[in-house]
Amino acid sequence: MPRENDTIIGVIVGRNPEFFTVDIGSESLANLSTLEFQNATRKEKPNYIEGTLIYCRVLSVDHYSKVQLTCINPIEKKAWNSGEAFFTDLKGGLI
Repeated sequence: MPRENDTIIGVIVGRNPEFFTVDIGSESLANLSTLEFQNATRKEKPNYIEGTLIYCRVLSVDHYSKVQLTCINPIEKKAWNSGEAFFTDLKGGLI
């Protein structure tokens, strides 16, 4: 089970307008809000498809093993849509 502030590579396995469902190789799937990206807004937010690899950080784990993820870097403030963000989708390569 991941702990808070662990970094994770996950695979988006589901999505809706409010959040992505991410497989992180744990007993349960994790949730990643579409607003948990640096400078994301309700009008401008990521639109990743299922199968996208995502590099993110564990925001919280509750006692029901529900994992919440974030792609907001508390140290670096580069926006997700600039292509310079630390936590974002992974481009190229294989898994």
